[in-house]
Amino acid sequence: MEMCACTESFHLLGLGYAQVISTSYLTIFYNYLMAVSVFYLIASMSSQLPWTTCDSSWAGDVCNETELMNRSNSCDSNNTEKRISLTELYFKNYVLHLSSGLQEVTMLNWKMCLCLIGAWTMVYFCVIKGVQSLGKVTYFTAIFPYTVLISLMVVALTFDGASDGIKYFFTPHWKKLLKIEVWYRACEQSFFSLAVGYGTLVMYSSYNEFRNNVNRDAIIISVLDTFTSILAGSVVFAVLGTLAHELCIPIEEAVDKEGMGLAFVAYPEALGKIKVVPQLWSVLFFVMLLTLGLGSSIAQVETILTSIKDQYPILQKKKSLVALCLCSVFCLCGLPLTTDAGLYIMTLLDNYGVGTAAFLYCIVETIGLMWIYGWSNFCDDIHFMLNAAVGLYWKVTWIVTAPVILTVIFIYGNVMLVIEKNSEGSSTIPPWGTAIGWVLAAVAIFQIPIWIMRVVYNTKGPQRLKKAFQPQEDWGPSNPTNFISWKTWKSSRKTVENVISAYQNEAFEKDETKF
Repeated sequence: MEMCACTESFHLLGLGYAQVISTSYLTIFYNYLMAVSVFYLIASMSSQLPWTTCDSSWAGDVCNETELMNRSNSCDSNNTEKRISLTELYFKNYVLHLSSGLQEVTMLNWKMCLCLIGAWTMVYFCVIKGVQSLGKVTYFTAIFPYTVLISLMVVALTFDGASDGIKYFFTPHWKKLLKIEVWYRACEQSFFSLAVGYGTLVMYSSYNEFRNNVNRDAIIISVLDTFTSILAGSVVFAVLGTLAHELCIPIEEAVDKEGMGLAFVAYPEALGKIKVVPQLWSVLFFVMLLTLGLGSSIAQVETILTSIKDQYPILQKKKSLVALCLCSVFCLCGLPLTTDAGLYIMTLLDNYGVGTAAFLYCIVETIGLMWIYGWSNFCDDIHFMLNAAVGLYWKVTWIVTAPVILTVIFIYGNVMLVIEKNSEGSSTIPPWGTAIGWVLAAVAIFQIPIWIMRVVYNTKGPQRLKKAFQPQEDWGPSNPTNFISWKTWKSSRKTVENVISAYQNEAFEKDETKF
């Protein structure tokens, strides 16, 4: 159970394995993003930001200073040609050496390799002592980004077009709310932002005190995450508004930038236009990106480490060695991302190994807790831990709303969107690349039915299937004192319920006799 420190149960063990595999995919490409941040951080320490000056080695024929000046400083309404961004050329041609597609792998970028090794080295030193070191690191990784975001917001508002970007951000497009794809993307982003479905929250909660107020913590985290998203979104759209103004394009075209293009194209474009020490602001921004990535990456790695150490207690005393082996293996697995097809490999890991699976994991978790373990048992456990009964809203949400809506979104996201994508075609991801993506997804997702079948097969006696989905006898709080108190509390509640039920039956029989 997520909110209860409990002994191991094998009924949904496959879900745990699946989450660990998907978290591994996530960790591999997340550290690749950190490596790119390291690259830009080092580049920002130059006497002049390299993406603000044209170099024919990566910009090619674009290096016509007069043409660039005209494109940067004037907007000709008769010129419909798409504006060229030096920052985008720098990112694709110099940083990534991006090829034309997944089928074209011609080189290993040694600079990115070193940056990747550096990123993993930082992660290793942060997790070397286990979860005890996470608290100290989190103080910095949680506070510093707010300082930089607020500072960037103030600076961004001094640029022309920033207010237009913010206005666009807060202006609702009501018709888009009728499209399920919008809800799918919003839900996907919320899951990713809150790390729901990947096992990270389960890992953190497992180190809480047994009676820790998880209800309060969940509300605080959700509110802060929403506030952070609004703040970051305001900064993003202020930058996009400035970019649209500078490139003389509609803001809708600038908003099309997303993911890596937003972090490593739109932002550097705006940072390069700061007149007062742009290198300082650029360094602060990429330190912030690195800090955010580090905070997420160490949580992901610690999730995997905790799973390994819980499964094999003998490794509890060898934390540093296990962490070294794990980080080394993941670093090697991340080397293909440093090739000129790395961006396409990352897309496969993201779309198939992570995004495809997250909703399914939450569906299985919800059904496992509410419909197999039982909503009444789960609510009793929360009642015992917090000394407060679960409200009707949460019961309806957990039992009906969440599993139904998640199932609809999951089916749409992984069937209809795939059909649409196949109909449009993709020159960067060939059919065999898509097949590899589905294999990555299958390796993780198939852990769930495989382990269920294993448990059913190993269950002996009559009614094997029914027994396989019942809690084990040692299920409950891992602390012996809490376990005994929990068993006593459950027994007393069951006795009271039986007495009430018997009384109601007796009263009903008397009324029936009178009638």
